[in-house]
Amino acid sequence: CLGTTARPGTTAKVCDICRGSGQIQRQVRSLLGNVVTSAPCGSCRGYGQTIPDPCIDCRGQGRTRARRTLDLNIPGGVEHGLRLQLTGQGEVGFAGGPAGDIYVEISVRADEHFERDGDDLNATLEIPLHDAVLGTVIPIETFDGSQDVEIKAGSQSGDIVTLKGKGIKHLRHNGRGDLHIRIQVQTPSKIDAKEKELFKKLSELRKGDKAHLAKLNQGTFGRGRRR
Repeated sequence: CLGTTARPGTTAKVCDICRGSGQIQRQVRSLLGNVVTSAPCGSCRGYGQTIPDPCIDCRGQGRTRARRTLDLNIPGGVEHGLRLQLTGQGEVGFAGGPAGDIYVEISVRADEHFERDGDDLNATLEIPLHDAVLGTVIPIETFDGSQDVEIKAGSQSGDIVTLKGKGIKHLRHNGRGDLHIRIQVQTPSKIDAKEKELFKKLSELRKGDKAHLAKLNQGTFGRGRRR
Protein backbone atom coordinates (compact mmCIF):
# COMPACT_ATOMS: atom_id res chain seq x y z
CA CYS A 1 0.00 0.00 0.00
CA LEU A 2 3.11 2.24 0.05
CA GLY A 3 2.18 3.54 3.48
CA THR A 4 -1.34 4.66 2.57
CA THR A 5 -2.84 1.95 4.86
CA ALA A 6 -5.55 1.29 2.21
CA ARG A 7 -5.83 -1.88 0.15
CA PRO A 8 -4.31 -1.37 -3.34
CA GLY A 9 -7.00 -0.08 -5.69
CA THR A 10 -8.93 1.67 -2.92
CA THR A 11 -8.58 5.09 -1.35
CA ALA A 12 -9.13 6.72 1.99
CA LYS A 13 -12.31 8.70 2.64
CA VAL A 14 -12.81 12.00 4.38
CA CYS A 15 -13.96 11.41 7.93
CA ASP A 16 -17.70 12.03 8.27
CA ILE A 17 -17.37 13.08 11.90
CA CYS A 18 -14.68 15.77 11.76
CA ARG A 19 -15.03 16.44 8.01
CA GLY A 20 -11.33 16.02 7.43
CA SER A 21 -10.04 18.35 10.12
CA GLY A 22 -8.99 15.56 12.49
CA GLN A 23 -10.30 17.62 15.40
CA ILE A 24 -13.59 17.72 17.25
CA GLN A 25 -14.59 21.02 18.79
CA ARG A 26 -16.66 21.11 21.93
CA GLN A 27 -18.28 24.08 23.62
CA VAL A 28 -18.02 24.07 27.39
CA ARG A 29 -19.91 26.48 29.62
CA SER A 30 -17.86 27.89 32.50
CA LEU A 31 -17.86 30.81 34.93
CA LEU A 32 -15.97 32.81 32.31
CA GLY A 33 -18.53 32.05 29.64
CA ASN A 34 -18.57 29.57 26.82
CA VAL A 35 -15.15 28.02 26.08
CA VAL A 36 -14.44 26.12 22.86
CA THR A 37 -12.00 23.20 23.17
CA SER A 38 -10.52 20.92 20.53
CA ALA A 39 -9.66 17.22 20.79
CA PRO A 40 -8.51 14.58 18.30
CA CYS A 41 -11.34 12.93 16.43
CA GLY A 42 -12.04 9.49 17.84
CA SER A 43 -13.34 8.15 14.55
CA CYS A 44 -10.26 8.86 12.41
CA ARG A 45 -7.78 9.19 15.30
CA GLY A 46 -6.93 12.72 14.25
CA TYR A 47 -5.92 11.90 10.65
CA GLY A 48 -9.01 13.39 9.04
CA GLN A 49 -9.50 10.27 6.91
CA THR A 50 -10.89 6.81 7.43
CA ILE A 51 -9.88 3.59 5.70
CA PRO A 52 -12.97 1.57 4.83
CA ASP A 53 -10.89 -1.16 3.16
CA PRO A 54 -7.51 -1.42 4.96
CA CYS A 55 -4.42 -3.09 3.48
CA ILE A 56 -4.27 -6.81 4.24
CA ASP A 57 -0.46 -6.95 4.59
CA CYS A 58 -0.05 -4.13 7.10
CA ARG A 59 -3.56 -4.38 8.62
CA GLY A 60 -4.13 -0.71 8.07
CA GLN A 61 -0.95 0.40 9.83
CA GLY A 62 1.01 1.49 6.75
CA ARG A 63 4.06 -0.43 7.97
CA THR A 64 5.19 -4.03 8.41
CA ARG A 65 7.93 -5.70 10.43
CA ALA A 66 11.06 -6.76 8.55
CA ARG A 67 14.71 -7.50 9.28
CA ARG A 68 17.50 -5.64 7.54
CA THR A 69 21.26 -5.28 7.83
CA LEU A 70 22.78 -1.85 8.46
CA ASP A 71 26.41 -0.78 8.14
CA LEU A 72 27.65 0.87 11.34
CA ASN A 73 30.64 3.19 11.06
CA ILE A 74 32.53 2.93 14.36
CA PRO A 75 35.12 5.72 14.68
CA GLY A 76 38.47 5.07 16.28
CA GLY A 77 38.69 6.02 19.94
CA VAL A 78 35.16 5.05 21.03
CA GLU A 79 34.75 4.23 24.70
CA HIS A 80 32.66 1.64 26.50
CA GLY A 81 29.07 2.85 26.85
CA LEU A 82 29.24 5.42 24.04
CA ARG A 83 25.99 5.69 22.03
CA LEU A 84 25.98 6.13 18.25
CA GLN A 85 22.90 7.60 16.55
CA LEU A 86 21.66 6.31 13.18
CA THR A 87 19.33 9.08 12.04
CA GLY A 88 16.19 7.97 10.22
CA GLN A 89 17.00 4.27 10.55
CA GLY A 90 14.52 3.50 13.32
CA GLU A 91 10.90 2.35 13.19
CA VAL A 92 8.76 3.88 10.46
CA GLY A 93 5.91 6.09 11.64
CA PHE A 94 2.24 5.18 11.33
CA ALA A 95 0.71 5.54 7.85
CA GLY A 96 4.01 6.35 6.19
CA GLY A 97 5.13 8.82 8.81
CA PRO A 98 8.81 9.70 9.24
CA ALA A 99 11.11 7.06 10.70
CA GLY A 100 12.72 7.43 14.09
CA ASP A 101 16.38 6.89 14.98
CA ILE A 102 18.40 3.90 16.14
CA TYR A 103 20.76 4.31 19.09
CA VAL A 104 23.57 1.75 19.32
CA GLU A 105 25.46 1.46 22.61
CA ILE A 106 29.08 0.37 22.24
CA SER A 107 30.45 -2.38 24.48
CA VAL A 108 34.25 -2.60 24.28
CA ARG A 109 35.59 -6.11 24.83
CA ALA A 110 38.67 -6.32 27.07
CA ASP A 111 42.00 -7.46 25.61
CA GLU A 112 44.15 -10.07 27.31
CA HIS A 113 47.39 -8.08 26.89
CA PHE A 114 46.47 -4.38 26.78
CA GLU A 115 44.59 -2.29 29.34
CA ARG A 116 43.06 1.03 28.37
CA ASP A 117 43.61 4.17 30.44
CA GLY A 118 41.84 7.02 28.65
CA ASP A 119 43.53 7.09 25.26
CA ASP A 120 46.70 5.44 26.59
CA LEU A 121 47.38 1.72 26.64
CA ASN A 122 49.16 -0.18 29.41
CA ALA A 123 50.87 -3.54 29.04
CA THR A 124 53.31 -5.67 31.03
CA LEU A 125 56.39 -7.19 29.40
CA GLU A 126 58.00 -10.09 31.23
CA ILE A 127 61.73 -10.36 30.49
CA PRO A 128 64.37 -12.84 31.67
CA LEU A 129 66.93 -11.75 34.25
CA HIS A 130 69.86 -11.65 31.84
CA ASP A 131 68.01 -9.27 29.47
CA ALA A 132 67.32 -6.93 32.39
CA VAL A 133 71.00 -6.95 33.36
CA LEU A 134 72.58 -6.72 29.90
CA GLY A 135 69.87 -4.87 27.99
CA THR A 136 68.34 -5.89 24.68
CA VAL A 137 65.73 -5.02 22.05
CA ILE A 138 62.54 -7.10 22.17
CA PRO A 139 59.89 -7.04 19.40
CA ILE A 140 56.29 -7.14 20.65
CA GLU A 141 52.99 -7.40 18.78
CA THR A 142 50.81 -4.30 19.09
CA PHE A 143 47.71 -3.03 17.29
CA ASP A 144 50.15 -1.45 14.81
CA GLY A 145 52.01 -4.69 14.17
CA SER A 146 55.46 -5.54 15.50
CA GLN A 147 57.21 -2.81 17.52
CA ASP A 148 60.72 -2.90 19.00
CA VAL A 149 61.01 -2.21 22.73
CA GLU A 150 64.44 -1.15 23.95
CA ILE A 151 65.34 -2.69 27.30
CA LYS A 152 68.19 -0.72 28.82
CA ALA A 153 70.90 -2.46 30.82
CA GLY A 154 70.04 -2.51 34.51
CA SER A 155 66.27 -2.38 34.01
CA GLN A 156 64.19 -3.10 37.11
CA SER A 157 60.74 -4.53 37.66
CA GLY A 158 58.32 -1.62 37.56
CA ASP A 159 60.30 0.42 35.04
CA ILE A 160 58.10 1.76 32.25
CA VAL A 161 59.03 2.10 28.59
CA THR A 162 56.75 4.46 26.63
CA LEU A 163 56.05 4.15 22.90
CA LYS A 164 54.76 7.56 21.85
CA GLY A 165 51.68 7.66 19.62
CA LYS A 166 51.02 3.90 19.82
CA GLY A 167 47.93 4.13 22.00
CA ILE A 168 44.25 4.74 21.21
CA LYS A 169 43.19 7.24 18.55
CA HIS A 170 41.71 10.44 19.98
CA LEU A 171 37.98 10.47 19.26
CA ARG A 172 37.41 14.21 18.86
CA HIS A 173 40.76 15.44 17.58
CA ASN A 174 43.84 14.25 15.76
CA GLY A 175 46.59 12.20 17.32
CA ARG A 176 46.82 9.14 19.52
CA GLY A 177 47.68 8.25 23.07
CA ASP A 178 50.82 6.42 24.17
CA LEU A 179 51.62 2.78 24.90
CA HIS A 180 53.18 2.31 28.35
CA ILE A 181 55.02 -0.99 28.82
CA ARG A 182 55.78 -2.00 32.39
CA ILE A 183 58.87 -4.18 32.78
CA GLN A 184 58.53 -7.32 34.89
CA VAL A 185 61.83 -9.12 35.48
CA GLN A 186 61.43 -12.89 35.78
CA THR A 187 63.58 -14.61 38.37
CA PRO A 188 64.33 -18.22 37.42
CA SER A 189 62.69 -20.64 39.84
CA LYS A 190 64.61 -23.68 38.62
CA ILE A 191 68.30 -23.71 37.72
CA ASP A 192 70.73 -26.51 36.98
CA ALA A 193 74.07 -27.09 38.69
CA LYS A 194 76.03 -25.07 36.15
CA GLU A 195 73.72 -22.08 36.44
CA LYS A 196 73.81 -22.32 40.22
CA GLU A 197 77.58 -22.18 40.17
CA LEU A 198 77.50 -19.09 37.95
CA PHE A 199 75.11 -17.33 40.32
CA LYS A 200 77.38 -18.18 43.25
CA LYS A 201 80.30 -16.60 41.43
CA LEU A 202 78.19 -13.53 40.68
CA SER A 203 77.22 -13.34 44.34
CA GLU A 204 80.89 -13.37 45.34
CA LEU A 205 81.62 -10.57 42.88
CA ARG A 206 78.76 -8.42 44.24
CA LYS A 207 79.21 -8.84 47.98
CA GLY A 208 78.61 -5.14 48.45
CA ASP A 209 74.96 -5.39 47.39
CA LYS A 210 72.67 -5.34 50.41
CA ALA A 211 68.94 -5.97 50.73
CA HIS A 212 66.88 -2.95 51.84
CA LEU A 213 63.31 -1.73 52.01
CA ALA A 214 62.25 0.02 48.81
CA LYS A 215 60.60 3.43 48.71
CA LEU A 216 56.85 3.45 48.03
CA ASN A 217 57.10 4.90 44.53
CA GLN A 218 57.30 1.85 42.30
CA GLY A 219 55.17 -1.06 41.23
CA THR A 220 52.30 0.63 39.36
CA PHE A 221 51.91 2.39 36.05
CA GLY A 222 51.08 5.65 37.74
CA ARG A 223 54.21 5.59 39.91
CA GLY A 224 56.60 3.45 37.89
CA ARG A 225 59.97 4.75 36.78
CA ARG A 226 60.17 5.98 33.20
CA ARG A 227 63.04 4.59 31.16
